[in-house]
Amino acid sequence: MTRLWLEFTDPDLLGRASAAHVGRIVRRILDQAPVFRLALSGGSSPLGMFRHLTEPAIFPSELWSRTQVFFADERLVPPNHADSNFASASHHLLDRVPIPSRNIHRMPGELPPEDAALTYTRDLARSFGENGVPVFDLIVLGMGADGHTASLFPGAELPGGRHLVVAPVSAPSMPPRLPRLTLTPAVLDAARRILFVILGADKHAALRAIRDMASDVPAAKVDARSQSWYICPPLGAGQQPTEQPD
Repeated sequence: MTRLWLEFTDPDLLGRASAAHVGRIVRRILDQAPVFRLALSGGSSPLGMFRHLTEPAIFPSELWSRTQVFFADERLVPPNHADSNFASASHHLLDRVPIPSRNIHRMPGELPPEDAALTYTRDLARSFGENGVPVFDLIVLGMGADGHTASLFPGAELPGGRHLVVAPVSAPSMPPRLPRLTLTPAVLDAARRILFVILGADKHAALRAIRDMASDVPAAKVDARSQSWYICPPLGAGQQPTEQPD
């Protein structure tokens, strides 16, 4: 496993660089394959990236029809709720680009937890095939100050363990205190590429521990082979991007 760390002094630079990263990958994938499968996360960190992904120079308009968009996690609320990750992604990105509605696979947050998990598991099976864990071309993740990623929280056990691909999650202690749905570690680890987009100095303590391989929080445990960590503000003055092979 290789971690590439890139640090940015300005949130807009973070957003543009992370969008450009996605744009490079979609071009590369669609030069060789008919479909690009992307999973998005919620929170405030990816909003700048969403904004720049609406620019055709970064993500060509004609490639949206060959892009399938999924979600790494969701709050169990209706799709038009203010706390919905789908609503945020729609407002800032999906409603602003020419992606067919059939290409958008939202997590059904309006359903009871177990029903929502089963419904999304079936959606993934239809999209990726019935056999094994779905393999995304790219999953975009954020990270909380406690080191959680997607809706995988420190110390929380997932029902059914790691063999599931989608799991319900009880409401965490941090706001919004809502039950969730999440892709499991098995899916994150299987992804061809992971892009962490992390905004906020409150996350520096967790990031330093992960960088120094001194943490076992969920973000540190993601074991996908190719990982890019885009961080703002920088962890330390003058620090250069580094690669950490595992």
